[in-house]
Amino acid sequence: MSRVWELVKVGQYTEACTAADEEFAVTGSLLALRNKLFALLSLRRYTEAVSLSREILTHSGSQSQSDWIFLGTGLWLSGNCDNAVDAWRRGCTTKYADAAGGVEAPLALLYASV
Repeated sequence: MSRVWELVKVGQYTEACTAADEEFAVTGSLLALRNKLFALLSLRRYTEAVSLSREILTHSGSQSQSDWIFLGTGLWLSGNCDNAVDAWRRGCTTKYADAAGGVEAPLALLYASV
């Protein structure tokens, strides 16, 4: 299991952010950055979460629905609701969705509509 995720689980968000940057620098794995998003959102550092989400989307080729969900969440929490809805809409057309049937972009759109 990722050291970053272990730090997030115990609420050590600042440490998780540092560990994610270090892990990504060594491995280039997007998993560390995706786990960092949880830490940034928990720290209410929404602008940084949005920026990191865009970086992840660039690295991944915008193919994962979960990456668009994270972008939309950061935008929504920062008060940029129109762009959040746009991100969640874009997530509906990605190549990869949650095979386990977890939270999907259409559910985020339903939340926004309510």
